[in-house]
Amino acid sequence: MFVVGRDGKEISGLSRKSDRRYYATYSKPREYFGTDFDAALVRFREWQAKQHKDYVSLGAERPAGWFKGKEFQKGKPHLYVDVPFEAYDAMILSADFWTIVSRAIRENPHLAAERTGLPLDRLHKFRKPEESIPLVEIGNAYLNRPEPMSYQYKHDTTQHWNE
Repeated sequence: MFVVGRDGKEISGLSRKSDRRYYATYSKPREYFGTDFDAALVRFREWQAKQHKDYVSLGAERPAGWFKGKEFQKGKPHLYVDVPFEAYDAMILSADFWTIVSRAIRENPHLAAERTGLPLDRLHKFRKPEESIPLVEIGNAYLNRPEPMSYQYKHDTTQHWNE
């Protein structure tokens, strides 16, 4: 089962083990990305971009074959970033592009906020969503509650919960 992102949609290819480590679902050998969701997602996207050879084009004109942001070259995922300088006509791996973008935001969030129109300089004020309680703990809290419960009811409830 894939991990669900902050937007409520599944992140295809990213899974989490019971020990809370995130990993690439179909990787052989298994690729692990750590236990922190946000950091693991960044590492997963970088790994994924390198596996699929995603590219980003920087240039003043859209490349030939460009169609509504879908594909630049058949079979190769692609993102086109329009910049006002012809000197920047280049293609780089998307993992490298996003590393540069994240570094630029970290180094000067005020400038990044000004240039993008996004509240990047105020992100530290937003609360990080709290992680939900594991189902095991919820089940244990219910089954070990102080109210009396018959053996049969506890047995059946445990079976259903574990299922």
